[in-house]
This record gives sequence, structure tokens and C-alpha cells, in this order.
Amino acid sequence: MPAKARYRDFCHSAPDVPVFAQAWYLDACATGGDWDVVLAHDQERIVAALPYFYKQKGPFRYVTMPPFVKMLGPYLLPEYRGC
Repeated sequence: MPAKARYRDFCHSAPDVPVFAQAWYLDACATGGDWDVVLAHDQERIVAALPYFYKQKGPFRYVTMPPFVKMLGPYLLPEYRGC
């Protein structure tokens, strides 16, 4: 299963994923580029995610903030935050 599909399932089950990091919001705001996600696992369970938005200019791909997204960064499940 691709990382985006696993992330969509993760967003439904995680308790407090910010609206700016929700998969449906990234789909809506990803104009002029695309988004993807890096997932961290503990055994078979997803415990952290880092969604990112990227654009391409010529042969180069670069990471940037999508339009209408206030913040985008790593998300950890509450029991893995350490505080």
C-alpha cells in the first residue's frame, strides 16, 4: 500500500492530527505541486508522520510550503511525544 493511502488511514485513527496536515486538506491545497509523506513505524503500527509538499522546476524537485497551509511538520502520536 502506498504511503499516502496508509497516511489517510492514520489520519482517521490518530486523535489530534492538525487540520493543515490532514490528507484531504493537503489534496485541496496542493496546487502547482504535489505532496507526499514519510511514515515512522513501531512494529507494524504507524507512530509518526511527516507530510511534505514539493514542486518541480526543470530537473530539480524542492520542498516548500503549499498555499493556504499555515504550518506543516512532523506529527507524533501522544504516547511517543516524550513530554
